[in-house]
Amino acid sequence: VPVPDPAPIPEPEPVPAPDPVPAPLSDTPDRVSLKDVMSQTVDAVLEDEEDGVIDAPVPLGQRLSGLLHRLTDRRSARPRGLSQETEQLFDDPEDEPEPEEPEEPEPRMDDALREEKRRCNRLRRGLVFAALPVLLLVVAAVLLGVGVWQLWAAGACLLAGLVLLGLKRTMPARLRLRGMLILFALCGALVYTALFQALVQAPVTARCGQTGEFSGTVLSRPVETEWGVRVTIRLSGSAAKAEVYADAEYAGLEPGQQLSGTAQWQDAARIRENDVTAFTSRGVFALLYSRGPLTAEEGSAGSIRWLPQRAVYALREKIAAIWPDGDTAAFVTAELTGDRSGMAEEDAAVMTQAGVAHLFAVSGLHCAFLVSLLGLLLPVRRRALGAGLSMAVLLFYMVMVGLTPSVVRACIMQIFLLAAPLLRRESDGLTSLSAALLVILLANPFAAAGVSLQLSFAATLGLVCFSQRLSGFFKGLYRGKKRPVRAVVSFVAANLSASLAAMVFTIPLTACYFNTFSLIAPLSNLLILPAAGWSFMLAFVATLAGFLWLPAARVLGWGVWALVRYVLWMASALTRLPGHALYFSNRYLKYWLVYAYALFTACAITGERRRKYAVAAALAAMTLL
Repeated sequence: VPVPDPAPIPEPEPVPAPDPVPAPLSDTPDRVSLKDVMSQTVDAVLEDEEDGVIDAPVPLGQRLSGLLHRLTDRRSARPRGLSQETEQLFDDPEDEPEPEEPEEPEPRMDDALREEKRRCNRLRRGLVFAALPVLLLVVAAVLLGVGVWQLWAAGACLLAGLVLLGLKRTMPARLRLRGMLILFALCGALVYTALFQALVQAPVTARCGQTGEFSGTVLSRPVETEWGVRVTIRLSGSAAKAEVYADAEYAGLEPGQQLSGTAQWQDAARIRENDVTAFTSRGVFALLYSRGPLTAEEGSAGSIRWLPQRAVYALREKIAAIWPDGDTAAFVTAELTGDRSGMAEEDAAVMTQAGVAHLFAVSGLHCAFLVSLLGLLLPVRRRALGAGLSMAVLLFYMVMVGLTPSVVRACIMQIFLLAAPLLRRESDGLTSLSAALLVILLANPFAAAGVSLQLSFAATLGLVCFSQRLSGFFKGLYRGKKRPVRAVVSFVAANLSASLAAMVFTIPLTACYFNTFSLIAPLSNLLILPAAGWSFMLAFVATLAGFLWLPAARVLGWGVWALVRYVLWMASALTRLPGHALYFSNRYLKYWLVYAYALFTACAITGERRRKYAVAAALAAMTLL
């Protein structure tokens, strides 16, 4: 049997030679030079070409890049000591270790306070959303009067608030909460205003137009008039006030005495067929013209209840004794107490035209000066004790100057500012402003129609909203590092930002009520306000020193006299500048004012770019010219 040929044994395929193991780059593995890397790379290229590994011509740069990656497959073989640009060639994103999560630090007390602030942020300004709509509604209710519409409107607001209360799943929580605050606040304001008008105002106005008896408690000393004196009383058995016009023989009445008699009653809200809010905004609802002799009894005169009123009279008498000059005494009296009755008409007009008449309305500026003065005179180390003393002095000062809306607003806001650190809370300007507004409206809803309250709250709202932003903008115009220059820039920026911010919301009110607007107000505040602040504090110290030793007070009074002379001279000089004021007697100017505010409001709504504000200012200036 023939033997078959054996199957041919296949020849083994040639095993490709392994890649040459790169020699150590250097004797020192921690540090190599780029020269060593390049020389060994070129040797590897030549060996590959001799072995036939590279069949096609490859650019030298690509060869070098590939060989560098081959030489450094593992991170342990990564050469060290190379430059940052060379090290980027060795980076392999797949081999990079996952970043370790940083350990969370233990929360500190400051972090806990910040977290608490964030948690309560939704309710932080709830008072703002409740108070500002109430102001607008109370103004409307006061102007429209009592009617059935108030009850219908209150019911509608209550119903809408209950509907929002039920929309828990279909409406964002924050929007729903704010809507409920506004609607329930409007409902409460309507009901409270209607009750106040029915229980306080209506019984007084029902007696107007006839002659009848009256009795009440004297609230202040009489003020001289052309026909005798005028004295404010609180009617017995009511929260309403009345103005009594009597003969000059009753000029010696004191706060706390009981006054009674017969008088002709007249409605204080309507005089000579004209609606007037000057009296009702102060809680005065009747004007009483005496018919016959009046009876004055001792009452509670001399008690500690009337100590603030007696203090302000003593203050005025001491001011007159320190400054024999009538103009300086009248200026200091207006600055410390807000009483401008003794000022010359020329001086009052000059201060008004210069845009600095707010110096005579006791407000936040005076409260800030007073607190600063207390900090200098009473260096108390304990914060709680110092804040308590400041609050007590502010409350006493508020009653002493007459509880005007501006001073009540300023003192309440200052008290909030002092109490916030003690309660480990952050003071919020809008919240304190809203709280002051609610306190004033609870005491007298008719105060909302007063011009003084509207101007005071409008100026403060502008300061809270825009002062800090404007100050940062002005300070950013200078980027140098010279301390004297930076101090001057900060001073100018603070004054200009405060003046411009206060004017944002007061310009429409001054145009509506007074038909004028002071264009030099920012400049006059910059030049006059610092001197007025020093004159206030120095006059206060001099007056207090006058109760101890009158000669020392008169020596200090010379400094006050110089500052007052400077203020009046500067105000007079600024009012002589051409075009210092803009008068809105022309109806076109009022239309232009509405157009300008519409432009800037559109800029504020659409974004934060500054260029568009410049365009809006240019358009407003072009249309004005």
